[in-house]
Amino acid sequence: MIPIQIESAWKGNSDCRNRGIRVMVLFADLNFGSARQRVAALALKMRDPDQPGMTSVFARDDMGAMLDIKLETVSREISSLVRDGALKPCDKQGRRCEIINENLLMP
Repeated sequence: MIPIQIESAWKGNSDCRNRGIRVMVLFADLNFGSARQRVAALALKMRDPDQPGMTSVFARDDMGAMLDIKLETVSREISSLVRDGALKPCDKQGRRCEIINENLLMP
């Protein structure tokens, strides 16, 4: 259920509505494929435009909600991508990663 204030702002503001549609389209393809494919696709989508070899990942529970998979599965898949040499964490939390092998992130 959308709160009334947000719903009325959404209906009355075409710019807001267009941005919302772009966000939905941007993330729509993340709901298909295996858990690994979804996590890899999100890593590619979150690539830094100024440094294409770097990507940012959300907290595991947020990623799970976006990708419609459990946070434990997200954690296992990220660990697997690191172990397989696709990503390399650049900070303690693992929120910033270097893309080592982009081919391993492709479906």
